[in-house]
Amino acid sequence: MRELYFLADEDIDLSAKTWYYALSLDLMLDAGIVLELYETSYNYYVKFIGNNCNAVCIDALKLINNYLFIIFYRGCPAITIQYSNIIF
Repeated sequence: MRELYFLADEDIDLSAKTWYYALSLDLMLDAGIVLELYETSYNYYVKFIGNNCNAVCIDALKLINNYLFIIFYRGCPAITIQYSNIIF
């Protein structure tokens, strides 16, 4: 999984890194394995994808949006308090 992150530097757009962060959120939701923290994935989303959705594969974009939404609204207190001003 981490190899995907390092190989993503050679990608011409942000799709590979977006897939990496989306799949790390998937691991967190499905198996409880924390590869990357929620905050790391969210910060990537805000910094690179927020205003530049055209640079990402639409399927990866949908996946990371959904996983960020699900984790946020599951009610994890630390995440909910820190990101309560976000509107998805």
